[in-house]
Amino acid sequence: MTDETTDESGDATARTDSDWELPSRLTARRDILKTGAAASAVLGVGFAGATGGLAQEGDDAGNETETVAEQASVSFLNQPTDGTAVTVESVTVPEGGYVTVHDATLLDGAVVESVIGVSDYLDPGAYEAVEVDLYEVPGGSTDQSALEETQALFAMPHEETTDNESYDFVESGGESDGPYVREGQAVVDVGYAVVDGAANGTATPENATATPENATATPENATATPTDAADGEASVTFLNQSTDGTTVTVAAVTLPEGGYVAVHDVTLLDGAVVESVIGVSEYLEPGSYVDGEITLYEVPGAEFDQSALEETQALIAMPHEETTDNESYDFVESGGESDGPYVQAGQPVVTAAYASVDEEAETATPDGETDTPEGNETDTPEDNETAPENETA
Repeated sequence: MTDETTDESGDATARTDSDWELPSRLTARRDILKTGAAASAVLGVGFAGATGGLAQEGDDAGNETETVAEQASVSFLNQPTDGTAVTVESVTVPEGGYVTVHDATLLDGAVVESVIGVSDYLDPGAYEAVEVDLYEVPGGSTDQSALEETQALFAMPHEETTDNESYDFVESGGESDGPYVREGQAVVDVGYAVVDGAANGTATPENATATPENATATPENATATPTDAADGEASVTFLNQSTDGTTVTVAAVTLPEGGYVAVHDVTLLDGAVVESVIGVSEYLEPGSYVDGEITLYEVPGAEFDQSALEETQALIAMPHEETTDNESYDFVESGGESDGPYVQAGQPVVTAAYASVDEEAETATPDGETDTPEGNETDTPEDNETAPENETA
């Protein structure tokens, strides 16, 4: 069911009658995780997608930009690489620090050992296009000098806790220079590093729609209407949150051709592309949406022996297409043949967040780490409301 709204030009646009809201102003970028005191925030493998108020773009790659909100954040997009370096699209470190890159062994609890790259020290502020060399980590030991295959990697902003402007997290066994946290879990984003000439590590369904490689997330302060987004790029924002285990909230999603936003558990990264789906939205018309609640363990075509999350865990949000024109999510029932994900650089568009089940939601913030206040997520000056041309509405 739809009704009509009026955009800024006065033209009527269709609006879906659902729990999702069509934003007049989005307030975050895209947003697709221990040993030691500082490491305890990621012991449960926690994620937080990038949150609002990133600064204006700098002129040069890696240049500092003006910080407009006191909120740690990071955005890491799917990208091609020769395996020796990756680029973090944006990072905000309110009190200074670093942005690190972890491999997927982070999900297995190898919080220190999973660090495969780290930036130079960054003064307090917001940065864009930060290049991080891989396998050159202070205190790290490896025989590898480059990624050997396409894989998911995790970007994570870290503090500087020892005032020496040297990254000591690995060498200290996680005691120093720990991650910025939100909801008691590390602030992170996930993206696929597509190694040039390497075998594709993640199968992309044939019906998936490619998102151009220069895709950027929708800033939450961008003006958007459903029709504007139809010519844009898919993106999704998913933040660390507390839950009773039966639902989660996706902060924002853009579906240029319409579709769904699905929630996967982390078995997705082990290749369980279909079986990992534990929640999905209703059908959404082309456009941008915010604050959509998704019921878990009620997925068409899937069977579960549980009705709610039983413990705090990482989840992955992924926008999907509607390929059969029936406005019904058929991905699971079709074994992945229909309603596949939007993709970028040949890999699904994803972001991740940590769902803290209520009885565990009061996790204390470890000493030496900065808990990012939720109240500052949308403090973006109004004069920055217009999105840059290369960002989607």
